[in-house]
Amino acid sequence: MATRVQGLPETAGVGVVGVGVRGQHSYEVWLAPRPDCRIVAVAQQPDPSTVMLEGKDPVGCAREWAARFGAEFMDDWRELVARPDVHLISLMADPLTAPLVTEEVARAGKPMIRDKYLAADLDGARQAVQACEAASVEMLVTYNVRYLPAVQHLLAELRGGTIGRPLTASFVYLVSGGPLAGFRATAEYARRVGGGELTCFGVYALDVVLEVFGAPPERVSASQGALFYDDYAEAGLEDLSQVTLRFADGALAHVLTGRTTTRPHPDCYFHLDVMGERGTLRALGPEPRHRCFAGETAALPWQGSWGVTAMVDDFLSCLRSGRPSPIPARRGYEVLQIVKAAYLSAREGRAVGLAEADSAGF
Repeated sequence: MATRVQGLPETAGVGVVGVGVRGQHSYEVWLAPRPDCRIVAVAQQPDPSTVMLEGKDPVGCAREWAARFGAEFMDDWRELVARPDVHLISLMADPLTAPLVTEEVARAGKPMIRDKYLAADLDGARQAVQACEAASVEMLVTYNVRYLPAVQHLLAELRGGTIGRPLTASFVYLVSGGPLAGFRATAEYARRVGGGELTCFGVYALDVVLEVFGAPPERVSASQGALFYDDYAEAGLEDLSQVTLRFADGALAHVLTGRTTTRPHPDCYFHLDVMGERGTLRALGPEPRHRCFAGETAALPWQGSWGVTAMVDDFLSCLRSGRPSPIPARRGYEVLQIVKAAYLSAREGRAVGLAEADSAGF
């Protein structure tokens, strides 16, 4: 029986599991400068993948990372999780391995921050959700785009009834300017992550769409391709996806997302439009400032690090006040279920229900 950590002490000890893994954003970087957090221990993830570490020595890079924070390096990640002076886990293991670590952390009764990929597949995602919910342990899945000022403003206007019931939403959310430095897509990367740019990047947009409509979709339709990167095509991964969601009340959402080789737009690379019964809301961002149009034009100033600071603040505040996580493990599962349904739809050329993705073994 897990002994649950009730809230957090005045200065929370943070343990890190997983170092140098491609696609994991090392949220301890945002925790370390806080006066209410201290990085106390670092361990490498179980079964580290040479592909996901992109040639780095698993132990060496973890030792160096621990030294950066003045933390103790530990050979055994399970011993790290069990430490009484570790109150919060930064879980940066790759998606294939993360559910195993999630189970152990949940058994220890400790909250965790999990970077965007809950798991590589739906079985792993269910494993993570069940572990957290059975132990009443809070997880933050880091869909930080909902914390961008323009998106926050749009959601507040929507919840305040400014445009009535939302009927349609269109979210164009693209990374432009080429691939991440040093990255090359491979079949092993695909196996350990579970997909291409819809998995990596589109999840942020899908989380916001679920916030707009307040319920999962009934049907998912998708078209996908490897239009910009030859290595994506060779690895069987998509770099661009167009996804349409139909909700039970007839509302529709459209998401265009991916990674392109084109030059970035100087003003923004996302725009979100929501049309309701009585009007339209628009959010633009992130450069040079976040903007939301709702009736009168509102310009909202940059608020560091893509909303990450606000998201982490919110999560720690929830832990200390006994409130549930703003983005729990279950939301991670709901988003991944849409992603997998989109892959099934693109493969079979038809609209699919969410349950079909589960039964298809994604």
